[in-house]
Amino acid sequence: MRDKMPAASRITWQREEGGFVLSVELDSVPDIDRERRVAASLEVATKHLQKSGGNRIRADATSVSFAFALSAGPRMRGIAQRLREKIDAVLTAPLAPRAVDKALGISQRERLRWYKDGRLPTCGRAKLGHGTHTVHIPLFPFKAIAKLQATPATIEDWRRKDVHGVSEDLAAPTTVQQ
Repeated sequence: MRDKMPAASRITWQREEGGFVLSVELDSVPDIDRERRVAASLEVATKHLQKSGGNRIRADATSVSFAFALSAGPRMRGIAQRLREKIDAVLTAPLAPRAVDKALGISQRERLRWYKDGRLPTCGRAKLGHGTHTVHIPLFPFKAIAKLQATPATIEDWRRKDVHGVSEDLAAPTTVQQ
């Protein structure tokens, strides 16, 4: 059984005079990289609904509505389902390192340590052009980071273990061989 995140988007459609109105509301998007994810989701929704034959009638920071002709009625369920899949893909896309730092309230050094020792799972890499060089950065799975964000005790436990491990190393007697 897969862990399922609660739906962050609500897609509804209703019949109104002369046609249908399909609305997308993104009020309950998790705080992780929220502004970027909401903006990208609304852009995806707008493009999808325009291609499907809708005309935008309302938009604000977290929602958009489109009007469809009465003849689109039989296709409304399919349009809404494809839109839901596209928005869910945007809302659960892998996270960049800075978004992870901000979401978990951790430092770059902690993220790097925990990434390297396997405590922070990754789900791939992104390539970025940086002048004449290509930089590869790790991507982190949204659901795993959301789960860690929901359990801050895990982060505190990791920090305690790191401090304890460092203090043990410092307390251990060192011998110098000649």
